[in-house]
Amino acid sequence: MSNIRDIATGVLGVDYEGTRSQSDCSVNYGLNEYANNVIWAIGDACEEHGLEHPTVITESGLAVTAHHTVLVSNIIGVERNEFSTPVAPDADSPRPIQSLWGYLAGDARAERTPFAARMAA
Repeated sequence: MSNIRDIATGVLGVDYEGTRSQSDCSVNYGLNEYANNVIWAIGDACEEHGLEHPTVITESGLAVTAHHTVLVSNIIGVERNEFSTPVAPDADSPRPIQSLWGYLAGDARAERTPFAARMAA
C-alpha cells in the first residue's frame, strides 16, 4: 500500500430536485460532506499508517455539467405579446429617428446609405 500515488473515488452526486433527500433525483449530501467522508478518510488512513498523501481523483462530471443540460418537451401552450403597430415619427422628429423609421419601414435608401451621409443630408 505504500506505493499508492493516485486514488480514484466515486462520483460526486447532483441534487437535481434540491430536496437533499434519498430520492432517485437527489442526493442527501453536499460538497463538504463528500470531502469530509471521502477525502478526509483517505488523509486519516495515510496519517495513521505514516504514508504520503496520494493524489485523489474524483469523477465530478455530473456536478460540473448537470446544470447545463437541456430540457426538451412538447409545446403545451402559447402566449402572444400584444404589441401595437409603431407609428411613423413626425416630420419635425430628429433625423436619426426618421432614418431609423425609414430603415424599419424597408426604405432601400435607408439601408444602403451610411449613417454619416444621412446626417449630412
